[in-house]
Amino acid sequence: FFFFSSRRRHTRFLPVSWARDVYKRQMNERIERAFKCLEMLVLYIDQMHIANAKELLKLILVFISAKNNSEISLISVEFILNISDYLFRQQRKRLSEEVIKVWPLLFDTLKDVGTSLHGDIRDSSYRIIEQIVSNRLKDLPANIIAYVTTDVAKRLLDFVQRNYSKAKRSINEDNPDLAEVHTWEKSIKILNRGLVSITCKLNKLETECNLNASSSTCLLYTSDAADDMQCVDLGGRRIIKKK
Repeated sequence: FFFFSSRRRHTRFLPVSWARDVYKRQMNERIERAFKCLEMLVLYIDQMHIANAKELLKLILVFISAKNNSEISLISVEFILNISDYLFRQQRKRLSEEVIKVWPLLFDTLKDVGTSLHGDIRDSSYRIIEQIVSNRLKDLPANIIAYVTTDVAKRLLDFVQRNYSKAKRSINEDNPDLAEVHTWEKSIKILNRGLVSITCKLNKLETECNLNASSSTCLLYTSDAADDMQCVDLGGRRIIKKK
């Protein structure tokens, strides 16, 4: 699996097509072996070039779609968090332009996972979105934050609310089971809590920026007299003593 290198940008990324073929044939032993290889890829993610991160996301999405093994699906969702950490590390290496191209695909992947009919899988994607955006708000590009809080949020809210309403309508005397309704209620709560957390962090960051801007203005106002603190009043005006 280590046919890609940090020195080679356009190496063919074969695991994607191979993993899809494995799932098409539904070979459980090979699925588990392929998943172990995926774990190795994520473990050594820092050794690959940023250009291959997109292909790795596609590969992870294949494993998330595993219908016969929910454990593999849930672990694969967590791998997206590993990729986000990798992208932040790459940003610190001044590869921001290349990293910015990968962020939309990462959140698109989470958006696709968030529309899963498997409750635990979609809930996991909502938690990861909150964790990435809330904890690393200052490090994310502004256009990516805007994309998550508008397009991604709208798509996911529409999805869970639509399916929640559908589940409620399906309840009748012949089908009194409320389990599915409760599952969608849980998803709505997790998603809303995450979006509220992100919004609060954004508002707090905006307030801090405004305060910093005000402080900078005051410093500029007093800078002409700042060299002599004894000759400056509280308003920043120089005190001129008469002889």
